[in-house]
Amino acid sequence: MVRHESTGLSLGARDKLRAAVLSGVAGFVDAAGLLSLAAMFPAHITGELVTEAVSLSSGRHDAGPSRLWMLPAFVLAVALAATVARIERRKGRAPTAMLLLLVAAGLFAFALSGLVNRLVPGLSPSAVGRLGACAAVAAMGFQNALMREALNGSAPTTFMTGNLTQLVIELVDHAFAFGKRSGILGDVERSVSRARLRTAAIALVSFLGSAALGALATRWIGALSALLPAALVGWLSHQAFRDRRVKHAAPEVQPSTVGMRRPTPIQRPLAKHARPESGTRFKAVRPREEQEEKKAEEESA
Repeated sequence: MVRHESTGLSLGARDKLRAAVLSGVAGFVDAAGLLSLAAMFPAHITGELVTEAVSLSSGRHDAGPSRLWMLPAFVLAVALAATVARIERRKGRAPTAMLLLLVAAGLFAFALSGLVNRLVPGLSPSAVGRLGACAAVAAMGFQNALMREALNGSAPTTFMTGNLTQLVIELVDHAFAFGKRSGILGDVERSVSRARLRTAAIALVSFLGSAALGALATRWIGALSALLPAALVGWLSHQAFRDRRVKHAAPEVQPSTVGMRRPTPIQRPLAKHARPESGTRFKAVRPREEQEEKKAEEESA
């Protein structure tokens, strides 16, 4: 039984690389948001909504201005990504490349806000920071929609709680399977469990490592550090566009007839074959009067 949508069985080397990069992007952006966007987590927007709900219920706003503006930014980003995905499918194309391009554009806009703060100090830092936060939240909205619309067979790249849960469950399964006799069913279950274990581990390790890297880079150059994840996602988008062009340009493979001296019986017209009769086949037999009438008609003709 599959307990999680990301079994890992359909993930090739490139799919695992894509899952690792996107998980790293989420970790990087969360760390950058924590340090440069007033302790905000763009990849985990529900946590921010809970914080805002607690502030509203207590009547206190010690944490600063309201962050409810993040919800429209996230919702609009998901709606835009879903619209783009459906337009791409209507045109007979996979939406992965365009959705990755949207993620890269959001991350680039986030990095651009850091560049503007450095080059134009006369502008309001709070206004530029809020625009950068909108871009970061939109980028994570695009990535969440990407996982639902195009990469739903892969590991979650922004929902690390699910990956951690899957990792612990698979470790428990391995502990219970220790010492069991080998067999076909047991081998298949262990293979599926190992695949899920690797997939969850790849996403978790990439998320944590990139979060540490994002913290270091953000302390050094601020929001401008988002250029690194933007470049990585742009590279993934370029690869997806190239694969799509190659797939559409590849000619259809026709069945080969080399080495066949004559058509096989299944390829010949059926009218040229006499249908064999066997003793086990039931035949429709006409009544004797009809047979005699038909025979008389044939003789008179």
